[in-house]
Amino acid sequence: MTKLVVSEGFERDMGMVESDRVFERILSTAKLLETMPFMGSRDVPESIARKYEGQVRKIPVNPFDIVTIYHPDADIVEVAALIHQRGAW
Repeated sequence: MTKLVVSEGFERDMGMVESDRVFERILSTAKLLETMPFMGSRDVPESIARKYEGQVRKIPVNPFDIVTIYHPDADIVEVAALIHQRGAW
């Protein structure tokens, strides 16, 4: 099973989530990455691709996108950031 690593930036970003329901949806979606490390879209804004590099993906959990990076050599998925969808583009 793929190892899931949560960045400090993602933990900080979770502070902007005001709804308990959305908070739980974000956590449960991120947990799925252990069994589905390629979940999400590679169609990310250029600014996100430049900032995070590597195999960057985004997973929508309205009104946010979870930004992940897969590190294939170590079989690790890093949950790198949480970005509000309106500000991501």
